[in-house]
Amino acid sequence: MNGKKAKQNISCRRVMLCGAYGMDNLGDDASCQAVIAGLRDIDPTVSICLVTRAPQRAAKLYGVNAVDSFDFASLLFELSRADALIFGGGSLLQNVTSRRSLYYYLALMRAAKRLGCTVMLWGSGMGPVTGDADIKRTARTLNSCADAICLRDEKSLELLREIGVTKPEILLSADPVFSLDFNACAEADNYIGVCLRECSALDGRLGELCAALELANEKLGLIPEFFVLNPALDSDITRRAASLLRCEHRIAPCVEDAEELMQELSSARLMLSVRLHGAVFASIAGVPSVGIGYDPKLGAFFDRLSCGKCLNADEISRDTLYAAINSVYNENRDLLNQRIKELKSAENVNRQTAARYIFCRKDK
Repeated sequence: MNGKKAKQNISCRRVMLCGAYGMDNLGDDASCQAVIAGLRDIDPTVSICLVTRAPQRAAKLYGVNAVDSFDFASLLFELSRADALIFGGGSLLQNVTSRRSLYYYLALMRAAKRLGCTVMLWGSGMGPVTGDADIKRTARTLNSCADAICLRDEKSLELLREIGVTKPEILLSADPVFSLDFNACAEADNYIGVCLRECSALDGRLGELCAALELANEKLGLIPEFFVLNPALDSDITRRAASLLRCEHRIAPCVEDAEELMQELSSARLMLSVRLHGAVFASIAGVPSVGIGYDPKLGAFFDRLSCGKCLNADEISRDTLYAAINSVYNENRDLLNQRIKELKSAENVNRQTAARYIFCRKDK
């Protein structure tokens, strides 16, 4: 009996889970936590191995096996034993950050398919992918290697249609983080959460952002409180912004647990976020948000949410940002709460799809 058939006769499913995990980014770590919980809900005996640049930290953080993304011998060995490769959350298939990362993930997908794995995207975002060659390569790989693609927003769905991805089953789901359990019990406080990240889109506009926060403090009594989701990347811009403020403000201690962060956020009046998961966490906590769209994924989230406001970074001025803050400050939260219930329900599509494609798959 060959190794592949021996693997398939084992009752326990083996899943490789790929994402930007264990890198001290609370949004990515929460996505990983949510996908692992989802897989274990489907089958408590599932064996999970993470593909990550920080395998030791990730293994300790999530209590699963892990392999270094660039330890190719170990990675291919684990794929040869796996039943499935899952891209869990995030926007891995894009070439704005780096073309090399896009090529890496597409190559990983092709290797997994050659080794007999089911390939699934779980609550993922797509793109941007630019350039004819990269678009064709992405579409070709997805059409030939992906079995099921569950997307967190309509913009990602539209992108796949535009580039000609038709062969996998494509479903609209939601970000994995919406599956996390959370019960708010914090008392309401009159502060505005602020979640920043270093990005070129904010160059020269940080002063305008801080001026808008000062105006919100003056007119609405909102005290800015900064939350850092990725200490390595966000701490410097957070300190710079805090140093510009001439009103009362505070910087919250960094936390490693998404539920702890949502508990803290649940007492805020609203959230101002440059990071996608800053807005996601606030929304789950029942707090409306103003987003600053440095990347299309933030605008796509607000389009899906149909609540709050999202401004393009090049629209930022003291007055435009304050107007958005004031509008959201007075927003009725009933619609937000209803939309969050709908997104939590939509997130179940990820689990249902994994159950069909991975855990109910017949052995060859």
